[in-house]
Amino acid sequence: MTVLEVKNLSVAFHTESGPLEALKQVSFSVPANRSVGVVGESGCGKSTLINAILGLLADNGEITSGEIIFEGDKDLARLDPTAMRGLRGQRIATVFQDPMGALNPVLSVGRQMRDIQYRSGLSKRDKDARSVAMLRKVRIPDPESRLTQFPHEFSGGMKQRIAIAMALMMEPALLIADEPTTALDATLEV
Repeated sequence: MTVLEVKNLSVAFHTESGPLEALKQVSFSVPANRSVGVVGESGCGKSTLINAILGLLADNGEITSGEIIFEGDKDLARLDPTAMRGLRGQRIATVFQDPMGALNPVLSVGRQMRDIQYRSGLSKRDKDARSVAMLRKVRIPDPESRLTQFPHEFSGGMKQRIAIAMALMMEPALLIADEPTTALDATLEV
């Protein structure tokens, strides 16, 4: 099964000088349970591609042609904003390069991890248990006590690990990662 199929996708941004083509006829597919990398130099359109898939293009951005087929039947390029919001976080998760963009500085990490589980039907206690398990998986030390802490109380690498844990928590069909390991230190296994 193919989770995502991008077919002949073109994106343009409307500027004072006229349209600026950011993507031109991009095509690729992502099979289920596989990793696919998009590699290119800075400014080549990787972030624009991510934003097009997520329905988060800037107001002056527009998909001018092509399709973004998710799970075989949904064209994300033509999905209304409400339906797209229903997919983001649940079926499609994202780990951005800057973890501070993903974490709310005025809410505890535990509160944020509970909040993303709002559709699960689990109790607060069960949501916290799941959160602790995910923090443990990404090697956050003493995850139980860390739930009460705020993002500024973590290092950059730890914030990135928390963002990864949050993205994986809902077991999405598609995980989009925009340089997710930039802030992470190397870990040595002894």
